[in-house]
Amino acid sequence: MKRPSDDPLYGTTLEIVDVKAFLDDLQALRASQKSTPVNQTLSELFSPTRQDDPLFARSAPVIDHLRALPEPFRSQLLAKLVSSLPPDHITNLERLDPTLIRMLRHQRTADGSSLEPDGIHAHPYMSNVQYTSGFFTSESDPVRHTPRHDGRYFVVSKAEEASLLPEGLPGGVEDEFAVTQRRALMVRAEVRGLVNELERYRVMSRAWAQAHPDEVDAPPMEPAFGGKSIAVAAELARAGYDPESGDDDALDAMREEAEAAWEPVPEEVEAEAMALALDAAGETSPRPPACRVFTGVRGIGKSCALFQVVRYARAHGWIVVYVPSALRLTHQGRVLTPTRGVPGDYDQNDLATELLSHVLAAHADALGAVPQRGSYAADAFLPADVDEVMRADIERRVAEEEDEVASLKAEAEARGEPFNPATDWTSKLRADLARTDSVDRRAAGYTLRHMAEWGLAHPPRATEAAVALLEELRLVQEFPVLVAVDGVNDLYEPSGYPSPYGRRLNTKRLPLVRALQAFDANGEDASKALRRGTFIGAASMARHKRPTLLRDTPPGGSANVPAGNRLEVLPMSRGEVHAQLLHYAMTGRFPELPLRADVDSHSVEVFRTLSSGVPLELRSAAIMQF
Repeated sequence: MKRPSDDPLYGTTLEIVDVKAFLDDLQALRASQKSTPVNQTLSELFSPTRQDDPLFARSAPVIDHLRALPEPFRSQLLAKLVSSLPPDHITNLERLDPTLIRMLRHQRTADGSSLEPDGIHAHPYMSNVQYTSGFFTSESDPVRHTPRHDGRYFVVSKAEEASLLPEGLPGGVEDEFAVTQRRALMVRAEVRGLVNELERYRVMSRAWAQAHPDEVDAPPMEPAFGGKSIAVAAELARAGYDPESGDDDALDAMREEAEAAWEPVPEEVEAEAMALALDAAGETSPRPPACRVFTGVRGIGKSCALFQVVRYARAHGWIVVYVPSALRLTHQGRVLTPTRGVPGDYDQNDLATELLSHVLAAHADALGAVPQRGSYAADAFLPADVDEVMRADIERRVAEEEDEVASLKAEAEARGEPFNPATDWTSKLRADLARTDSVDRRAAGYTLRHMAEWGLAHPPRATEAAVALLEELRLVQEFPVLVAVDGVNDLYEPSGYPSPYGRRLNTKRLPLVRALQAFDANGEDASKALRRGTFIGAASMARHKRPTLLRDTPPGGSANVPAGNRLEVLPMSRGEVHAQLLHYAMTGRFPELPLRADVDSHSVEVFRTLSSGVPLELRSAAIMQF
């Protein structure tokens, strides 16, 4: 079958200038079993010409000899071909034997010698839109991502996950890593834009706080730029470390070397950036970014986008409260306990303990630098040493009051009079504990870390501590604060817990859930606004195709996210589809993709049509081997 000469993909065929000389060199190399250099230069062996001859007619003898070469000589020769020939020659060579070239690519990737394989040639799409072959970037810090990084993959190391994300990976990201056996995520324009907005606010608010120390309670303490953990992870990626290898000794050695080489931003550069930020901030404190909710169809990458925002914030000095699944709060708690002093409310102490432990694991030092600003019961949220003394004193006074009640009851019985402790006796201990002005918590050095640790040490009151911590974080000025909730619309739907009145319990009766609700019928709830921070959520379409929270005309009184607070994650472009297919092909875990000559324009159009540009659907299509 002849290929038309004007075909943009197949119009150029391969002509071998001196077939006999080339075959002689190959036979000599095979016979000697040595890596003898080919006498004739490779660039002279291949020459692209415009011909209508069938592509494989002249090349069949060459291919036979290439296949017959033993390893490692075949790979060595192919490496010379790829490194010596111009891109148009490589294109033709790939059409000769794509299997051999693909073997070389996989070998180079496995050896770690080419983390960004640029040997993949570029094709125009059927619509004549050009795309590039690069699908990987070693720059994993979201702050440093630019439009040229859109559609490229970056590595998320296990070490970084352990230090920045004690909550673990969201379900969709975990599934992606499990299927591909690669810990890599794609840079999306929506995430990059939001991260840039958050970083700009962080720098401006820090500059303003340093210029107005009298208007803040304490100096800001977060780092100015960059995240060491992300920078180190990037160095590990550049060094070719495979996180799936299980070689912990190699990882430790490489991490030590990367940490030793890491340097913060020079002081003069930081000072200049802070001065520019201060000029932009003006004389008024910069306004926190608006609350945002990622929206889009199921599988579009909303949870992944929120995960990347949390990853950025944790690495750049934000205090982050991250809820990977709001559905877990509203449907999967093990025990509901009536709230003390609030009839009809129910505590979720098991889930509150989980939330406190995660926040403490990620931000123990930062929480230890923020004082408690609220007024609380005398026995609540104390440092461990003070709490121990308080517990002993309470136990002593409880015993004394029990003796007092017994004595009063005996005296009343001796006189033949009734005695009811609830009405005839007042507990001084209860009155003392109820006092909220018994101690100046700020002067005493009580911090938010003490609050979180106290909640973990007193599980029956963990919900009380978690709700108080969320209220305190709204007042924090020392650090920027981010509250991130995945599946945010589930916070506003009926819970899965039974109500005493025969219906499902309203989420407004759950203090922990209520403390995370940032929207009301008017949009952003002003009472939940953070003084130096914002709320970012991701909608979930798994249970509701049209969540009440996202309806354009919600029922009267229902919470609603205004259009200006929604950030839609769009379907992938052709370039992003191409990058995802290349990523999948290089993993070797998608049987259909390696069988193709390459991830060409036809593959992109087929998979884009099958998936509608939805990443989850594209992965499903690749697994199903369409």
